[in-house]
Amino acid sequence: MVPTRIKRRRKLFAPVFAALLVAALSAPTALAAPKTATATLTPSPVPAGTTASYSFTLAPDSGSIGSFTLTAGSGWTIQPLVSPPAGVTRPSATFIQGTGVSIGASSPLTVTFTAQAPCGTTNPAWPLVAKSSSNLTGSSFTVNALSTPLSGTCTAAFVNGRSPADAAFNGGSKSENITSVPFTPTGPTATPMQVLVKDAGGTARPNVSLTLSLRCTPTDSVCKPATDGASITGPVTATSDANGIATFTGSTSTPISIDRVGLRYRLEPTGLGVTGTSSGEFGIYEEGEACGASCSVHGKSGDSKIDATVSVDTPSGTDLLSVLVSDLGLDCSGSIPAGSGYVYTPLSAQVVAWKYTGTSSQTIAVLVDKTLVHQQTDRGNNLDFCFLVEGTIPGTTTPKSFVDKFGVTRTETSGPGLLPPCSPTIVRNCIVSETAAQGGDRLVTVTVDDGRGKI
Repeated sequence: MVPTRIKRRRKLFAPVFAALLVAALSAPTALAAPKTATATLTPSPVPAGTTASYSFTLAPDSGSIGSFTLTAGSGWTIQPLVSPPAGVTRPSATFIQGTGVSIGASSPLTVTFTAQAPCGTTNPAWPLVAKSSSNLTGSSFTVNALSTPLSGTCTAAFVNGRSPADAAFNGGSKSENITSVPFTPTGPTATPMQVLVKDAGGTARPNVSLTLSLRCTPTDSVCKPATDGASITGPVTATSDANGIATFTGSTSTPISIDRVGLRYRLEPTGLGVTGTSSGEFGIYEEGEACGASCSVHGKSGDSKIDATVSVDTPSGTDLLSVLVSDLGLDCSGSIPAGSGYVYTPLSAQVVAWKYTGTSSQTIAVLVDKTLVHQQTDRGNNLDFCFLVEGTIPGTTTPKSFVDKFGVTRTETSGPGLLPPCSPTIVRNCIVSETAAQGGDRLVTVTVDDGRGKI
């Protein structure tokens, strides 16, 4: 019985010993430390949008690197390499690659290259892969992260003389094509809007995508998403050319248009990483035209209760005239002298606004619907005309002005006032007549400088 027991113990010890031997032999491999390397990428940060010389270095902490791939951060463009180290190439504008290289701790790699930074980026990291073999295979090295943050921003501003100009519906459902020439949607003189893009260093920057965004000035203009707010449509996106110029060109079939009349609109060039400067203010009118021997434009409120015709008394061939009727928030209640006992209540929120570039006076004939006329109170048989004179006397810096019905001199800065009736001594900026019209409507005629007014 004893020999049998000894034999069984030997059979049990053999596989246990073999397992321990395998574990002992494999232990050094499992505990081996990962290979590491150190990389640098300078300069960092860089001015947004600029083109600069970069230096990339790579060295293992031990062992040898046989290949690598350096991918540019989002939006960067790497230019072709000039005299790179052996085995280093630029397969595309987005990455640099090294194959068949031998990079050691005592023989680090340095690659100098030129790249253009974006105006803005969602990811400034430059991913780097380093391998032990010469063909991008083999074991990987753990390398520190590389990143190139941006400083500053690119800028975009309208070229002098190429900002948006006044435009008009002229019978359409939205404005005619907006160009840099007033009321000139097409033709050889209809120069398109242009914007100059510069990098953070002040150099013209090509290949930047811009979009024109509409800006409004309540209550003269209101943008979406407000109810009944204005929006801009058409080819409002363009890319800057080699000179940094983005050109926005509409046409009769695809115009750059705004779908609501209004004043003091502005356009702002926008883009990723771009700080845009808004254009000067411009208007979208119901009608607008160049004057000839005669000059007259017409506007009507949305509810058709205010109908206005503006005509120039003595036009010249180079004058421009335009009109719109809209709720612009004009208010004359503050112009009534305290203690005068005068009661002023506007009949409508609709404002007639017109613009004339010449020096002649204008005649405004406003037909008021009978439903509004019947609302008048405490004004006898006469309707008041609340008027705001605008701008300066052509060729001067002197503000235009008028004397209201209470003898107060009014300018654009001091605000609106009520027009006085015309008389032998008051022949301009006054109410010429107020007469009954067919069907119970009322026709109010005034002679004024350009501005805005309401009944």
